[in-house]
Amino acid sequence: VCLNLFLCLPGLWVPFYNHDETTNTLYASFVNQGLLGLKDFIGSAYFLTHYLYILVYRFVAPSNFVAMHVIHALWKSLTCLALFWAGKNLDDEKTGLWAALFYCVFSTCFMSKDFHSPGAESLSLLPAALSAGFVFHGIRWQRKRDFFLAGCFAGFAYLFKAPMGVTLAAICLTVWVKGENSFRYSLFAVLGFLIVFLSPICFVWPPQEGLRFFIQKISETNSNYIQSYHQISFLYLTLKFLIRTTLVFVASFGMTVFALYALRVVFEYKQSYQQYWQKMFFLFVWFLFLLGVVTLGGRMFYHYFVFLFV
Repeated sequence: VCLNLFLCLPGLWVPFYNHDETTNTLYASFVNQGLLGLKDFIGSAYFLTHYLYILVYRFVAPSNFVAMHVIHALWKSLTCLALFWAGKNLDDEKTGLWAALFYCVFSTCFMSKDFHSPGAESLSLLPAALSAGFVFHGIRWQRKRDFFLAGCFAGFAYLFKAPMGVTLAAICLTVWVKGENSFRYSLFAVLGFLIVFLSPICFVWPPQEGLRFFIQKISETNSNYIQSYHQISFLYLTLKFLIRTTLVFVASFGMTVFALYALRVVFEYKQSYQQYWQKMFFLFVWFLFLLGVVTLGGRMFYHYFVFLFV
């Protein structure tokens, strides 16, 4: 946490990092002036990201980007703690320390313009890490409550950045593969996710109007998000993916090697360490789903790769 705060200090003197940061601030200003409301954001791909900006800029001037950078530094510190806890539940405290350290360094020092910005991608990692921690805890102690909370935090991750909803798919697939009480645990995870996922509707009256706005916005957002780059050739997108993915993994070579070495367990299933295998299987399928998120719609922006550093 101290290292993260130290590495974030230079960001307090940077006016802004990218256009996502400026547009989020602009939307927050519109809401705080009464020009936009909940109905304009319900079902948005970045619902909670918008409202975090709105909350911050309710107390400071919209031109003050330093305030959001301070909040983001503290948010990343909480993410480090969440990763430490998740790593501890995965194996031991050493695992948690390495997880937090790798995230802290690479999410700050690698391509600062893209990774250092307080965007939806970075903000979604805190609830995503907490969701993973509860999955590991649930696998160990076989508690329905843990999978319910894992689903809830997966829902919060979705509300910060919609594609992070793949976390729920990874949870359900994990409990169904070589797991006991798989239907019950996946049901509790889905229930937790749906409660959080549908919660914005409760703030619109009447509720059926909120549901209508919610469905309409999700449909429009997903359609525009996925189809925005559909005119670009497949060859170009393939080369773009290979080049950018290679650059990211080479830059994080040490972490990549450790991750691949750890994931070998997925292909060496043994009954004697079934719980550990399940945990690593969750990480494996979650990684594959997040890799799909990076390529979704042909975007493959560099800041999307921050998902993979969890």
